[in-house]
Amino acid sequence: MYVALLVKGDDANALEIARQVLAARNDSVARLSLITTALAADPPQARPIHLTWLDEAEAAGAPARPDIRTRLILGTNPAPKP
Repeated sequence: MYVALLVKGDDANALEIARQVLAARNDSVARLSLITTALAADPPQARPIHLTWLDEAEAAGAPARPDIRTRLILGTNPAPKP
C-alpha cells in the first residue's frame, strides 16, 4: 500500500502508512524495507525522507549502502532540464 500511494502521488497518506510500520517495528530492517520497496517501484519512488531513514538505519548499525544512497540522491534530485 505504501508504494501504491507514492506512485499515485499521495505522499501524505504514504507517510502515514510508513509511520504505522515504523511504530510497529522501529528498526533498520523496517526502514530499509520501506526504502527498497519504493526504489523497486516502476518508476522508482525516491523521496527525501528515504535519505533520512537510510541515515537512521546506518546510525543504528545497518551496513552502509552506498548503492541505495546514490539511487536516492539521483532520484530525489533529478538532473536539470536543458
